[in-house]
Amino acid sequence: MIDVFGTLGPSCSDEKILEEMFREGMTGIRINLSHVMLRECKEQIDAIKRAAATNGIEPKILIDMQGPELRIGEVKKPITLTEGEEIKLGKEGIPVEQTILDNIKAGMDILLDDGKILVTISEVNDRYAVANVKRGGNLASKKSILLVDTTINLPALTEKDHENMSIAHEYGVTGVMQPFVRSRDDLMEVRHALENCGGKDIKIYAKIENQDGVKALESFMDACDEIVIARGDLGNAMPLWELPRIQKHISNICNMYKKPFMVVTQMLASMEHSKVPTRAEVSDIYNAAMDGAKSIMVTGETAVGENPVEVIAYLRKTAAECHRRIIDESISLVPYYRNDEISLPWYQDSDVCKQIDNIDFVYDINRLHNMYDYLDAHGSCYYISHEGTLIGDVSLCDNGELAIVICKEYQNRHIGRKCILNMIELAKEKGMEKVRAKIYSFNLQSLSMVQSIGFEKVAGEWYEYEFVIK
Repeated sequence: MIDVFGTLGPSCSDEKILEEMFREGMTGIRINLSHVMLRECKEQIDAIKRAAATNGIEPKILIDMQGPELRIGEVKKPITLTEGEEIKLGKEGIPVEQTILDNIKAGMDILLDDGKILVTISEVNDRYAVANVKRGGNLASKKSILLVDTTINLPALTEKDHENMSIAHEYGVTGVMQPFVRSRDDLMEVRHALENCGGKDIKIYAKIENQDGVKALESFMDACDEIVIARGDLGNAMPLWELPRIQKHISNICNMYKKPFMVVTQMLASMEHSKVPTRAEVSDIYNAAMDGAKSIMVTGETAVGENPVEVIAYLRKTAAECHRRIIDESISLVPYYRNDEISLPWYQDSDVCKQIDNIDFVYDINRLHNMYDYLDAHGSCYYISHEGTLIGDVSLCDNGELAIVICKEYQNRHIGRKCILNMIELAKEKGMEKVRAKIYSFNLQSLSMVQSIGFEKVAGEWYEYEFVIK
């Protein structure tokens, strides 16, 4: 299952909205700590946990650190910068740190707010730099500033980062997103800081946002838990037409090392104001999933956009479509996502529970979650869709074990047979040598079906059947 992340913000701060987002398939959420401290987010984190629990989800909560990213200071209100306008950076103008001012040179291009605004420096003195606006826009407090083709060496972690990490475990944070990773040393600094404050189990997500990170990627694959292809600032570090190639390059390296990776930035940017995405956006999501992304994330689309619930729905459904297995015109297999409202009734049929587990009681929600969590973590799990209606599930574990459940009104239609045959094809694709199914002797319907496919009895009271894949 691909992890689907939203970003917390004013548009999704309401607990009911968060519930709907989790219901649509969101598995986790990002909290951007560029403008706020973690301890200020306690109530929001509690709301996230409650909203997720309503949908039977244990949410992944990621905090995006400040790290070695350069930002402008506080401005009283957003500033409108117009093309051709002359502005000042520093004293008497847009506030910037002295470190930034010391590295500005005449003729330099500077990108503001993730590259939305471009200015060119015409004059520099000890107090400020004068710049001409080449590409305008609205500039608010604490937005990013990038000196093109210039590297400023900053510590991997700020004092605020250390303070936020010190309470991360206590607040239920599951992952730390480290910005602008330049080397293995950056990640080791994060790891040591987490270990020193009780956060040794918190995962590290290494954000690749500059050329240094791209070049050093292979040297720190084992120092993080997941790579983040953060296309916002990464796109500022090169001509934009080079970005797709670099994204594919990073994806390929991650796949080679079997390292999970995430793709983020402007995946559904148009949906900040539109109810539906562009064709290019859904293609972007699909291609990220096709390349092997373990996670996909939206940022402003849910933080400040007008349609946070619809954004998550499109994100999850498009990614799932990449891994949907089409059997025929009526039947397809949809990658598993938490959907208790649909799936729990299948397992609250006593006859079905007797067939699959030889038990005389039905599943409760905890048993259902434990089963699906195991199947999803140890193989491939799918819902069975028949003419657009979900009617059961089928799974193939990494050990070759098959399992299938179909609600009673759809049994005896040869749907199960077709699904098992498809799982055998999946096993071949995975390079497995055999599959097996555990079926109780009284389940004559299932026994007949697997025997007709070619399964042979092996041994054991559970009546194992084995199909050797040729």
